[in-house]
Amino acid sequence: MFDRHKSTLIEYIGQFFLFLFLSFLLFAPVLKGNNFIYAGDFTGSDLLDLNLPLRFLASQSVKEGQWPLWTPLLANGMPILSEGQAGVFYPTTLPFFCLFSVPWASNLSIITTLALGALNMYWLARTYKLERFPSTAAALTFAFSPILVFRLKHLNMIQVAIWLPAAWSIIKLIIAEKDKRKLTLLILYLSLIWTLQILAGHPHMAYFCGIASVFYLATLLIGQNWTVIKRSVIILSISVIFSLTLCCIQLWPTYDLIQQSNRSQAESYERLSKYPFSPSHLLTLINPFFFENPAYTTPNQTHINIQEFGVFWEYMAYIGLVPLFVIPLAFYKNERQELKHITALSCIFLLLAMGPKGQIYWLLWKFIPGVDLFRFPARFLLAFSCSISILFGLGLQNLLQKLNTHKYLPILIIGIIFANFYWSTNKYVTYLPSSVLSNTPQAASLLSSSTRVATPDLAFDWTYLVQTQGWSKVPARVTSLLHCLTLDSCVFWDIANQGSHTIWEGGISTLPYFNLQTLLQNMLPKAKSNYTQPNVLKPEATFLYDMQNVDCLLSLHKWLDTNGKELPLIAREQLPDLPTELNIYKLGPSRPRIYLLPNFKEITEEIGCTDFIQTFYQDIINERCILQGDKSDYSTNAPLSDQEYCQIVKNTPCEIEVETKTNSERILYFPENFCRGWNAEIDGQSQKIYRANFCFMACKITPGQHKIKIYFFPNSFKYGAYVSLVGLGILLFLFIGTIVNRKR
Repeated sequence: MFDRHKSTLIEYIGQFFLFLFLSFLLFAPVLKGNNFIYAGDFTGSDLLDLNLPLRFLASQSVKEGQWPLWTPLLANGMPILSEGQAGVFYPTTLPFFCLFSVPWASNLSIITTLALGALNMYWLARTYKLERFPSTAAALTFAFSPILVFRLKHLNMIQVAIWLPAAWSIIKLIIAEKDKRKLTLLILYLSLIWTLQILAGHPHMAYFCGIASVFYLATLLIGQNWTVIKRSVIILSISVIFSLTLCCIQLWPTYDLIQQSNRSQAESYERLSKYPFSPSHLLTLINPFFFENPAYTTPNQTHINIQEFGVFWEYMAYIGLVPLFVIPLAFYKNERQELKHITALSCIFLLLAMGPKGQIYWLLWKFIPGVDLFRFPARFLLAFSCSISILFGLGLQNLLQKLNTHKYLPILIIGIIFANFYWSTNKYVTYLPSSVLSNTPQAASLLSSSTRVATPDLAFDWTYLVQTQGWSKVPARVTSLLHCLTLDSCVFWDIANQGSHTIWEGGISTLPYFNLQTLLQNMLPKAKSNYTQPNVLKPEATFLYDMQNVDCLLSLHKWLDTNGKELPLIAREQLPDLPTELNIYKLGPSRPRIYLLPNFKEITEEIGCTDFIQTFYQDIINERCILQGDKSDYSTNAPLSDQEYCQIVKNTPCEIEVETKTNSERILYFPENFCRGWNAEIDGQSQKIYRANFCFMACKITPGQHKIKIYFFPNSFKYGAYVSLVGLGILLFLFIGTIVNRKR
């Protein structure tokens, strides 16, 4: 028995290194060591403007000996771990980003993700009794096809999807297994797989993978007796509960943040008709670039409205030409029962991916809780890719058995498959030099660490200057726009931005902050493609920037005040391949992270963002802090004297210590987003933190000298960690106990 397991282990280790080698080869230019994989999006890149900055911030916190709970550098302060997309507890995130530079950590994350995806599919294929060559071909089809690879900008999404074949493998083994000890181990393994999917940080994909696994189980149970059905459902239910327990350290804080955000609101069914995957997109089965290739050129003008035509990487169904021709051979004189269930799954997932156009998605929408929180039904294509790859493996095995005299045919077929995917991958991705992140932009060197910038139109500039030509044609322009400190990329140089890619790209932000940014967006002039025409910054927008402690504005456009005078200029920088200079404007004074305000007004009623600004505009201008409290209260104090001060003695992302001296009651104002989990202590005594100026924080300070500590450590994280530790302890106990009993 040991020899049998040893040979199986050697087989899978060998396959993993083969897939790892082929994954590196798929992105051959990274082997030069001085560049990294890049793919764009509509307003930048979710990879470089969202996933990598969040992982970088998490790793920086760990290097400083802190939990990666909060960052002051994005979105006026945001909870990194609770937001989830950093994938803090995913096994490769912190090791890669703590040990390697960001470019290499990114490359290794993508490459190992694809290699693991291939290995998981290889395992699933082997559970269907496929031989090594067909299993390898199925593995490459799943892991290297554009359905997965073209989504690499959503690193957290593909890190979820690659574990779907492993989950299916264990489910298949559970149905066939009768030994209780082995079943216990399978339950633990399945729990770990689902835990990895949740911890990867893409709730939408994790939820869809869970639904796909339910469909997989249902098709396997057709024709089984009631005992097997009941046992399988109970086992899978236990695995789900166990997995949720293990993930509480991530899920509980995320759930807590969702309750404070706009993400708890359901999407309308009609909205799913936007960004569609429609029957016409099945033409991408023949050619992935049948309609367009955004890496090189503007989408066809008749399809420019993505809300009507769909999103390129979402509607991609290409699985390669070899599988397309070989799959029909699976049905040629083949009596295997798996054909029916795999074919049914493929059809179901394809129809579900079409959303309302597939006619059956409404069943999920109506009867499965939580489905109405997500859009983009096309993500079921990742489950389709999993099932269709098995169907391809069955067809290839049938073909090879008919042509068993052709010794080198399997190697030739795998070579053609890889060459096909190498072509499609490198027609889509491009490579940026690693120096993009290692070189400090001039704009960052001109700004201080206390600066909070705004980049109101640089996302539009990316769309206009890059997307209209394709990011593969203009890598120098992509680099230059990155060095304009666009949104989240500013964190690589320790510069704070009042915005974040998470606001508009499916992230989670507190509802007051989201409403404030929406109001500001409506006040700003519409972004222009004419760089000779200046923008006018209205006083209302200036006021909202000042509320957020924004002291600098960066733009490729000239900005004027309402009197027609250009805003105060710090510097202009000419960056390569941009149509004009980057303007760095001074909006107001650079304030510290936390400071004193002389007086306050406490209110009890909840007021909408627009009404709040209109009602309390003059108060905030006069440095009166508006507190959301339990009673109506009002203080009028003299201006701050020279003897009064607030000195910061410790300043880390999650903790601030200050020493203050005041002559009368004052407000300690902390202009970062009000979020559950912030705590305050004044001279060791707990102090209430108020929601201030609509979405920020403040404390009341009594006269005298005080030592004040403000720190972020939410109960949701603490209690979630306790539950996860208990779950982990139970898992280890069961695993060790099962192994020991088995040896006896």
